[in-house]
Amino acid sequence: MNALADLLLLGIDGGGSRCRARLCNIAGATLSEGVAGAANIRLGVEQSFASVLEATIQCMSGAGLSSRDFERVVACVALAGASEPSQIEAARQHEHPYRMAVFVTDAQAACVGAHGGRDGGIIVIGTGSIGWAELNGRQYQVGGWGWPISDEGSGAWLGCEALRRTLWAHDGRMAWSALLRSLFAKFRSDPHAIVHWMTGASPKDFAAFAPEIVEHALANDPVAVELLRLARGANRALARGLHAASSCCASRRRGRRRTATGPRCGGIPPPRPHCSGALPVSETRVNMEVEWQTSPDAVRRQPKALEAPLAELLRCLRRDPPNFIFTSARGSSAHSATFGKHLIERHLGIPVGAFAPNVATIYKQRLKLNGQLFLTVSQSGRSDDLIESVEMAKAAGALTATIVNDTDSPLARSSDIVLPMAAGPELSVAATKTFVTSLSAWLHVVAGWAGLDELRQQSNACRIVSRLPCSSIGAQP
Repeated sequence: MNALADLLLLGIDGGGSRCRARLCNIAGATLSEGVAGAANIRLGVEQSFASVLEATIQCMSGAGLSSRDFERVVACVALAGASEPSQIEAARQHEHPYRMAVFVTDAQAACVGAHGGRDGGIIVIGTGSIGWAELNGRQYQVGGWGWPISDEGSGAWLGCEALRRTLWAHDGRMAWSALLRSLFAKFRSDPHAIVHWMTGASPKDFAAFAPEIVEHALANDPVAVELLRLARGANRALARGLHAASSCCASRRRGRRRTATGPRCGGIPPPRPHCSGALPVSETRVNMEVEWQTSPDAVRRQPKALEAPLAELLRCLRRDPPNFIFTSARGSSAHSATFGKHLIERHLGIPVGAFAPNVATIYKQRLKLNGQLFLTVSQSGRSDDLIESVEMAKAAGALTATIVNDTDSPLARSSDIVLPMAAGPELSVAATKTFVTSLSAWLHVVAGWAGLDELRQQSNACRIVSRLPCSSIGAQP
C-alpha cells in the first residue's frame, strides 16, 4: 500500500454558529462534507471538539468509511476563538482521533485560503469579526478579541444592538420601527423576557437575528439601516487598523528606508477610499460604483414586490382609462419620469406631461384631474412639494400612484397605490440603484398596461441585468 496515496485530508471550519468539514483524498478531490453546531473554542474545549467530531463522523460516513479509517486522516482544524494563546494550546493538548492535526484560528485559515498561501490580509465578518494578515511569515490581528468585548460589526453585534434598541423603544428613548416591534413580539412584548434570555445567550443566539435585520434594512426600516451603517463603519475601522498594524511593523523592519506600502514591500495595501474615511468626493465615487454593482440584485427582487400593487393599478386603469397622465418628480427621478413618458406615449398613445409642483405648493391651484392618472417618482418619498402635489391631485379626483423606494414614507402614505422600487438602502449620492430600479418599474408598469410581449421581455430582470455594464465598472481602478 502506498502510505501517501492512502492519506485523507480533512478541513474543519469551526465557526461561531456552525462547524463545517470537508474530506478529500490526497489529490484534493472532495469525498464528503459534514455540518455540525457551533465550534467556537471559547464556548469550551469539550463543546468545540464535540462539534468537530460530529462533522468529521458525517464526512467519514458519507465517504463510506468507518472509525478504523481515522488513522488515515490528516486534519487542519480551524476554530473560532483560537487566536487566544491559551485557547489554541488547550486545543492542541486535547485528545483527537486523527493521525495528525494542525490547530489554527479560523481567521488564519481563511486568510491563507483566500490568498493561496501568499501574503495578504482579510476581514472576516460572521458571527464574530476579525482582521487578519499574513506577511513574510508573520501574523497580524486586529479585533476578534471575543464576545462581548469585541466583534463589532458582526452578526452577534447586530443582534445585540437591535435588542438594545428594542429596550430603548420600550423605555420611550427612541421611536419604534417595524424591526423593533418584530423583535419585541418574539419575546411576548416583555422586556424582562429579553433580559432573561440574554443571560444565557451565546454569540450564535444573538447572530440569529442578523438575517431579519438585513431583511428590514432592504425594506428601508430606519433602525435596521442605521445598524448596517454602523456595522459598515466598524468593518472599515478593522481594515484601517489592519493596514496600520502591518505597515507599522513593516516599517520597523525596514528601518528608515522609504518604500511604497504593499505586499511586496511588507505591508498590507491601504483600504480603498470607501473603506478608509477618505475625502467625500472619493467616497461618493466609490459608493456609486458599489451601488451600481448591486443594482442587478435589486432589479431581480423587484417583480415580487411589484406584483400585488401593480395588479391593483392595472385593474384601476383598465376600469377607468385616463386620457392624460401627469408625472411628478425631481432631480434624477425627473429623468426617470421622462423615460416613463416615452414608454407610455410610444406604446399606449396617451399624452404625458410633467407637473410643476409650485402650482400646488405656492399658487395653491387645484387642477381638473378627475379620472386622470397622477404618477410620482421619488427615491426617499420625503419631499414636501411632491407630497403636497399628490394630496392636491387626489383631492382633484385623480388616481395617484407613486414609484418609491421607502414604502413607509409620507409620500407613500399619501398615494392611492404604491409601487416599490425594492432597491434597499441607497448609500450613494447621486442616487444610483434607486434610479435603475425606477426605470425597471416603469418597464413593468407599461408592459403590463400595454400587454406587449416585447416590452415584457425588456422588463424581465435577467434581460435588464445583462445590459448593465457592472463588470466594466467594477474593473475601474
